[in-house]
Amino acid sequence: MIGAKTFAEIFGLHGLKERDIGRDAKEHVRTVQSLVRRVLDAAPEDRPPIDQYDLILIDECHRGYLLDREMSAAEATFRDEADYVSKYRRVVEYFDAVTIGLTATPALHTAEIFGEPVFRYSYREAVVDGWLIDHDPPHLIRTALSAAGIQFKAGETIEALNPRTGEIDTAELED
Repeated sequence: MIGAKTFAEIFGLHGLKERDIGRDAKEHVRTVQSLVRRVLDAAPEDRPPIDQYDLILIDECHRGYLLDREMSAAEATFRDEADYVSKYRRVVEYFDAVTIGLTATPALHTAEIFGEPVFRYSYREAVVDGWLIDHDPPHLIRTALSAAGIQFKAGETIEALNPRTGEIDTAELED
């Protein structure tokens, strides 16, 4: 029985500064960038085993990851292949886990790493289903302030709230 235990008590939650992830960890939340440091930047003996995870779920899997590059025959003689395969891809492929990438905006490299999408849910469907609101607000409320805006004249004295003291100060505008 779980009872009144907290999430941390049930799942043995560790803080962000905890570097050692035990083999008995049920869930492990990390950024891809932190996995790059843990896998690719670590000495081979300090890397996690490739079977550390059963499932890797990556949200926003399209963000900030460059496409892999092709090496020319000449470059192959003096460059390492690792320079041309993105660190993101190398760390995702390091583990032998099932990998699922989630994104609302798939890019070419997303399909190259994760394969073609297996499910699509359009913006319009999400609006119709009530999960998102349409780009245009359903009700536009116009006030005198939103219509006319705020306008000050040079030399005018205004009142302003000082957020540190909570007092109302006055200021004379330069321009």
